[in-house]
Order: sequence, then C-alpha cells, then structure tokens
Amino acid sequence: MIGEKFYKKYRITVIITSIITIIYGLFTNKGYGYELLPILPILFLIFFMLNKKIHYYSEKFYGLFILNILMFIRYVLTPFFVFLNMDYGKAIYTGVIPLASSCKLALVYMIIEMIAIFITILLFSDKFYNSNKKVNQNKSNTKNLKNSNKNIIIFLFIIFSIILILFNFNLFMPNQLLLINENYDISSQEELSGIADLVFFAFKLLAMGLLVGKCVEKYKIKNKFKYILFSYIILLFYIILNTSTSRINMILPLLFFILLTKDIFKKKGFILLMASVIVLSIAFVSITMYKNAWLFKDGNFSISSFSKILTSQIQEYTSNVRPIAQGIEATEIYNREMTLNTFFNDFIGSIPIINHFIDARDRSNAYYNRYILGSGREDTPLIMPLVTISAEYFSEYFCWILTVVCILLMMYIDGNSTYENKTFLEKYIKIYLMFIFASCIYCNSQIIIGRLITKSLPIYFILFLNKKIEVKK
Repeated sequence: MIGEKFYKKYRITVIITSIITIIYGLFTNKGYGYELLPILPILFLIFFMLNKKIHYYSEKFYGLFILNILMFIRYVLTPFFVFLNMDYGKAIYTGVIPLASSCKLALVYMIIEMIAIFITILLFSDKFYNSNKKVNQNKSNTKNLKNSNKNIIIFLFIIFSIILILFNFNLFMPNQLLLINENYDISSQEELSGIADLVFFAFKLLAMGLLVGKCVEKYKIKNKFKYILFSYIILLFYIILNTSTSRINMILPLLFFILLTKDIFKKKGFILLMASVIVLSIAFVSITMYKNAWLFKDGNFSISSFSKILTSQIQEYTSNVRPIAQGIEATEIYNREMTLNTFFNDFIGSIPIINHFIDARDRSNAYYNRYILGSGREDTPLIMPLVTISAEYFSEYFCWILTVVCILLMMYIDGNSTYENKTFLEKYIKIYLMFIFASCIYCNSQIIIGRLITKSLPIYFILFLNKKIEVKK
C-alpha cells in the first residue's frame, strides 16, 4: 500500500511541477510543430486534479500508482526538458527530422491517448478495485494452514539452474559488472537466448526474492539492522548480476524493493538507500557514456554536457512527440508492407524459440528503425510507440486501443492482487507484472510481450507449480 501521507506529498509535487512546466512552456520559444506542446501538461493537470478515482486508488494499489508516475513523467517532465533543451529538431542519434505536420499529429495522438487513459480509469476503476475487494479478503482468509509446502519445484528448478550455469558460466555472468566501458562486449549477451535466457533470469530473480524475503521476515521478528543491511547487499548483488546496457533493468529492482519495504524498514534503511542510489547513479552514468561514447570522444565530459545529452533523449525513452511523429511517417512509407502478418509477428516474434520461425524484418519496429536509421541497419534499437502501432492497424481514431487494453489488464491484475500472507518474491513479481502493462505508454507490443514471456511468466509458472505440490502434515 502506498499510503495517504506519501501519496499526498507526491500529489503536491505533481501539481507544482505541472504549473512550472506550463508557465515555462507558454513563455518560451517553441519549434515548428511543437507550438501546442504546453497543452500536454495543461490537460494532464486538469485531468489529474478532477479525476478523484486515480488518487483514491493510487493510495491503495501499486499498479495505478506506477501508471500515475509514468504519466507524470511523460506529460509533464518530458515537455519541461524539451522546452529547456529546445529539443525540437533531430535526435542526437539520427538526421531524420519529422515534419512539423507530423509533430502536430503526434501531439493529437498523445492527447487522445491521455484522454482515453483517464476515461478508462474513471469508468472502470471502481469495477476492478471495489468489486474484487471481498474476493481478495476471501483469498487471504482461506489460506490452507494445514498443508506445508516443501518447495519441491523451487528446489528442483534451482538444482537444474545451477547445472546449466556450470556449463554456461560465461553466458550467465555479465561481461562487466555494474560499471561498463568501451571494453564491454555486448555480443556475449546477445548470444544468450531461448531457454537459457529464461532460466538464468528466473534463477537470479528467484534467489534474490527468496533471500531478501528471508531477511524481511527475520527483521519483522527481531528488528535488527543487520537484516536490512543483508537485504540491500543481496539486492545490489542481484543488480550486479543483471549488468547490461539496459538502464531500466538495473533501476527497477531498487524501485520495487523500496515500494515493498518502505513501511517495514522505515527510516532505518535510509542511509543504505542513499548509498544504493549513489552506486546506481554511477552505473547509470557509465552505461549512458558507453551508449553515447561517440559524443564524448573529444574528452570534454562535464556534468552539464552529460545532463543535456541524457535529457535530450527523454523524448525517445517516453515515446513522446518526436518518436510518434517518426512512427507516423514510417507507417506512411511502409503502409503496404505492414500487413496483418506484421501485426502477428510483433507479438509472436518476442516469444523465444518461436521467434526463429518468423521474419524479423516484417515487424513494425523493423520498419520504424529502417526509416529512421536507414535500410542498411539490421538492428532495431529504437522503440516504435504503441500509439502509432494502434493507429496503423486500427485507424487514427483508435490510436488509443492497444494502450487502453493494457491499462485494463493492469487494473484487473491490480484489483485482484492481495498481499496478505504473500512472500516478498510473490509481491515483487506481481508489481513487475503490473509495471509491464502500465509502461505500455513508453513501449511497443514487442517489448510488452517480450517482458511477459521472458521475465514475468516463467517465475509465475514456477511459483504456481510449487504451490500445487504440497505435502500434508
């Protein structure tokens, strides 16, 4: 549970930041196609203040709170940095500048999508959250205390994972730990795919969840600081084992950990939290410099130059005006090639093993990257926003459809979630699942399905089987 006091502080922060962004945006010079960008924070602030349901349920449920934060970043913070950096032209990685008309249409898409999200919350939140309240209570109260789960499936999975790791240790361990530089070999991580990828990630998450959960339970009983320390050490070790060029995969574990333990550890873990933030910040900087090494070749690195480079990419990371505009133009160019087959490839192409049987070039993200980076590129590092995928397959009038489907799924899972008598691992994976759907406004269908299949469902499957196999006392 987020809590009334914590959420009240967040709510005040959102309102103040939104007002600052609006005033700054109205009185600063804007590029062609971005003249109406201040409308985003204005509308968001209006809907945020008028929609009481988003506040009521964000205080009590993790999923809606996560969506709440992601919308704030997308509709308020991102426009602020666009104004600040005057980021109206090309991105730092490409010379493709979308037309002003495409940028204006992209803003329309974003406004429609935002309205659709708030309406969805307004119309369906009571149904998903209130109607499932009694169901959740019944689930908690009907826990079978006569059966003692011996964790047979978890034990067998751990043994299987250890054997697989021993034969593939070079693939299990990252090429570099936490801090990466120009010597980082990304190809070694790309070799890891299929079943091994699923097993390794599940093993790391399973081990972290079980060990941290043990520390949390011990702390509840003995109230000793050492259990807080152990839990942070385990979490940091887990993050180190997941070192990659993906910054989000290193940040999320700490954020979820904070959500789950803030009411347990309270202020006792503050120093360790600050230390963890500092360590991750250093790792964040090293990854950013690695991914943008060509911008620092002259050796003139400074905090200001780094900050500008980082914030100049915020449009791409939050699926904002420029990437949507580029997506609109990409779908216009490749409209004939993007068929129903492309739509299905977007989904099944993210499933390990099955993805070997589909044409990777016939996916929306492939066409998107081909348009922006050129036909000679085979990799697809850029993310085509979900709203443009919806517009391509369901028309401009239904550019919101896939986003709303994800939000409905998130609220359904959120409303059906009960955290009583649940382990730290069960709570963690539930929050991660809700994040997958809530982050749809930043992602595309490929990423959503990929995270579900490779990151979330394997752990769910293991825990499900583990609960089914019980030994009676």
